[in-house]
Amino acid sequence: MSKWITYGLALACTALALLVPWTYYGDTGFGVTRFPGWPIYLVGALVLHACSWWPSVAGRVSAAAGGAVALVTAFVLMLGYDDAGALFDGPVILVVPVMGWGGFLAVAGVLVNLVLVGFRKMPARREFAAN
Repeated sequence: MSKWITYGLALACTALALLVPWTYYGDTGFGVTRFPGWPIYLVGALVLHACSWWPSVAGRVSAAAGGAVALVTAFVLMLGYDDAGALFDGPVILVVPVMGWGGFLAVAGVLVNLVLVGFRKMPARREFAAN
C-alpha cells in the first residue's frame, strides 16, 4: 500500500511541477514551458514514471536512465531561473528574479520515484530445466 502512496506522491510532484511557476519576475510567474530545453525534462520524467513498474532489469535500467535525465535537466532549468533572455522576447524588465516552487517539485518528484525504483523487489528468476 505504501508503494502506491509513494508513487502517487511522485506523480503529483511531477504534475504540479508542470503547473507551478519555476521563476518569478516581479509578480509575473513563468512555468517550465518558457525555459529552453523543457521537453528533455518532460521526456525523462515520462520515461521514469512509465518504466518504474516494469518488472525486469530493463525496466529498472530504463527508469533509472529516465530519472537521471529528468533530474539533471530539472537542476539545470531550476538554476537558470534568472536567464531573462530566454524568458522575454523583447526588452528585459529591471526586476530581480525569484526562484519559484516548480523546480523543487520537479526534483522531489524524480527523487521520490528513483527511491521507489531503487527499493523495489525484483521478481524471482525462473530456472528452466534442460530436458
